[in-house]
Amino acid sequence: MRCYHRFWHKESFFADRRRAKSWIFLIAALLIVIALKTNWFTGDSETGYYQNDNSLVGTDPPNGATQTSGGSGVLGSQDNDPKMAKVAKSEQDTLTIDDKRSLIENLSFGEPSKTSLSDAEAKLTASELKRRLADAKNKIEIAERQSQLKTEVLEAELSESPEEVKSLARIDINYVIEQWRLAWQKGDSESYLGYYSEAFVPNQSLGLNAWKQQRRSRVTPDRQIKLDLAKFEVEFAEDNLSATVRFDQRYQSKSYVDQSRKLLQMKKQGDQWYIVAERQINAG
Repeated sequence: MRCYHRFWHKESFFADRRRAKSWIFLIAALLIVIALKTNWFTGDSETGYYQNDNSLVGTDPPNGATQTSGGSGVLGSQDNDPKMAKVAKSEQDTLTIDDKRSLIENLSFGEPSKTSLSDAEAKLTASELKRRLADAKNKIEIAERQSQLKTEVLEAELSESPEEVKSLARIDINYVIEQWRLAWQKGDSESYLGYYSEAFVPNQSLGLNAWKQQRRSRVTPDRQIKLDLAKFEVEFAEDNLSATVRFDQRYQSKSYVDQSRKLLQMKKQGDQWYIVAERQINAG
């Protein structure tokens, strides 16, 4: 009883300095433990970022903490992933919250790098395209050389036979006139005008540009015309590069019918025959 009474007696208690210091250290340690446990489970008390039930309260995590599905405020896979631990250790003080979130979302966590595979595939694809393009160019050059050789051989063979040259030219002229007729009948003014040479002189007081504008307004699909050609006559000049073509033309629209004999002066420019003059011989 004496010892007990002495221990709890106020004067006796504070008289023993060693005992008083022990109690002070003990109380301080308890307070520190309580503070640490409270901060561990509740997070930052000022921002209220985490609660005891692991739910998100605030909008910004405290001091670089990253929210995960566990809700503890620390990345769950950081301890297991050395790459993530190294990044968190070196950039914890420099990265912003959005940077850390973006970094965590973009890490593959041991999976193969899809970006590197895509880059490799892109390089292979580009290399393959370059190779195929080079092969195509070589084939085109070979085809052009073969075509040129065939043309030279054909011209050499026909040079001794003017009648054969005229016969082939007559076929080309008939084909051009037929395409010219079809373009006019369909109302395709651009294709129609494409068969006229830039040296074409209209049989009117109009200039070439004014004449083309006039023909564009008249050669249209809504006219719904029918055009028939017959009785062709082709005469070649001595060089076989110019020809005079005569034929009967019958023009019919919804409200108009015309029949006449037409003359076309044509000239070969390159590999194509073009109309350089056009006029009616007589009206029917």
